Amino acid sequence: MKYNIPNLFLIGAPKAGTSALAEGLQQHSRIFMPYKKEPKYFDARTFYDFEEDYPIKSIDHYLNLYSTNQSSSILYRLDASVFNMYSLESIKDILLLSPKSKFILMLREPLSASKSMQKQRLKYTREGMRELSEDFCECWEYLKGRSNGTCYPKKCRNKFLFRYDLLYSYERYVPYIIDFVGRNNIFIGKYENFKKDPSTFYKRLFNFLSLDGNSSVKNKLVNKSYILKNCYMNRIITCSALATSDFRRKIGLSGQRVNFIKKNILRKNDIEKHLNTDCDAEVKAFFSRTYTYLSELEFDS
Repeated sequence: MKYNIPNLFLIGAPKAGTSALAEGLQQHSRIFMPYKKEPKYFDARTFYDFEEDYPIKSIDHYLNLYSTNQSSSILYRLDASVFNMYSLESIKDILLLSPKSKFILMLREPLSASKSMQKQRLKYTREGMRELSEDFCECWEYLKGRSNGTCYPKKCRNKFLFRYDLLYSYERYVPYIIDFVGRNNIFIGKYENFKKDPSTFYKRLFNFLSLDGNSSVKNKLVNKSYILKNCYMNRIITCSALATSDFRRKIGLSGQRVNFIKKNILRKNDIEKHLNTDCDAEVKAFFSRTYTYLSELEFDS
């Protein structure tokens, strides 16, 4: 069987506008994105602690996502798995499959990114995926134990998701990405610029991709951070949603069609009550090398 090979990779960073960007890119007539925005094939070893949890077991299964009639005549086929940036092996494997690929990397100021990721963990009611505290500073303190393999949620099978210190220390990862991919083949975007002026951002990105126009792209707020109450009702709803996700997708009951439930039925806590800034100075001090690296990095947006 002849497969259509993905050749555009949005490789990170999580909570840096990547979901909104992927949705925007999908609106372009020459970019195809499969129903699984993040297939988690190349970055499975980073996202999951156990191989048995990998959602895609073979390269054939992965490529089937892109081998549709719609994608055959499309210039770019997008994989938006945003944990690829954290593994050199992931980058190497991508280039082995698709040597002429283009890459997009979004970076966000580390303090706000860390806080957003911590709130992302509070959107889950499953014990292994939910953060231990709604207070960011408490979670930051847990990192001391997490570096030694402790202080994770019970039944956690995705430990890297709770390592805010590693997730946003960009200087650990970006240099080797640039070295292997080549600076001309990667667009490095600043989240703050994307949020402030998406039109100019898309114009520069489409120029990098040698694509025409951006007027048809409607930028949306996607994957917004919020704190979901860990109550019985929410656990029932979210567990049912997870168990029926494949069936709902087949009948078109997913994505924007279920936003009513998210907005009006799921019970949430007020984020403003949990915005602890007491540790901001400590977090910024920890990321001092990252801030220096970002100040010296050449951005494309």
